[in-house]
Amino acid sequence: MSRAVADAYLSERTSSEELDAVAPAVVAKSPRWLALDVFRFFAVLMMVQGHVFSTLLDGATRATGWYPHHNAFHGFTAPMFLFGAGLAFGYTTFPRWHEHTSFGPAVSKRFKRYLWLLVLGYGLQLPTLSLSELLALQEGPRLAQFLSVNVLQHIGVSLAFVQLLVGVLKRRDAVIAIVAVLAVVSVLAAPWVWGLDVSGLPLWLRGYVNQADYSWFPLFPWAGFTYAGIVLAWALFRAPSTESVSSRLAWPLLALSLATMLVPVVIDRFGPFPWPAHSFWKANPLFFFWRFGNVLFVLALLCCAERFAGRRGWLDADDGPRVV
Repeated sequence: MSRAVADAYLSERTSSEELDAVAPAVVAKSPRWLALDVFRFFAVLMMVQGHVFSTLLDGATRATGWYPHHNAFHGFTAPMFLFGAGLAFGYTTFPRWHEHTSFGPAVSKRFKRYLWLLVLGYGLQLPTLSLSELLALQEGPRLAQFLSVNVLQHIGVSLAFVQLLVGVLKRRDAVIAIVAVLAVVSVLAAPWVWGLDVSGLPLWLRGYVNQADYSWFPLFPWAGFTYAGIVLAWALFRAPSTESVSSRLAWPLLALSLATMLVPVVIDRFGPFPWPAHSFWKANPLFFFWRFGNVLFVLALLCCAERFAGRRGWLDADDGPRVV
């Protein structure tokens, strides 16, 4: 990194336009965020292991005392997936802002990836491999299950929407303000949204609103994890530094995770809340904060581990973060 670029990047007086101009040069030589890579790897590993167990274990084994704890542990898989996707999106977007504000190779690559997520997500739910039977499906349980929203569809749609915001608004502050509001609304409004009758909406759209028609990951409240990751990534680049991301984040992220886990405990003291009937384990805002705090705690521990390994000289320099 040249001295001029470093001075411009680290100066508190640098304007956002100047920061946009030098960001690509800085990021090109920034180290890879290993903690985030490992975090996402754990999410994939937990997903595979959880599905293997739930599919292959017989009923007698699942009736034993350890299996409910296994299910509780795997309740953090989807939050890790969604938060990691949002964090990676922001981590590769904000420091290379101009690459993503106009349609070009970077944006085209992203939309192709999001389209593939949708194709894979719905492809895994195909009720039949016969095209004629698929086209002949009438509205009912089979078609509803096929059009239900799982984690891949959720990530593809939620990140494509933010990328559209980036291209249309072209201002970081405006984009992050909208994303932050959407994160809060998706969490706090979830108990009411889950009680809505969405039968009047098109079948393909219902699953993005609530859990009607077999949908597992509607935008309410699950987009809260995805968009919280983008907001956190934006906060990383509010205060540029020559330190590695994990070195800067390890202790602040650990403190934030513990504070987030305390939020439902403190708020519950002021209850009960006038929430309508809803699934506590899926749509309750307090449970969201508890899960989000645990997810942050895992990332904080990985940041601490990367920080420790880096200071011991156990890690090699890398070329920089991948575009996701």
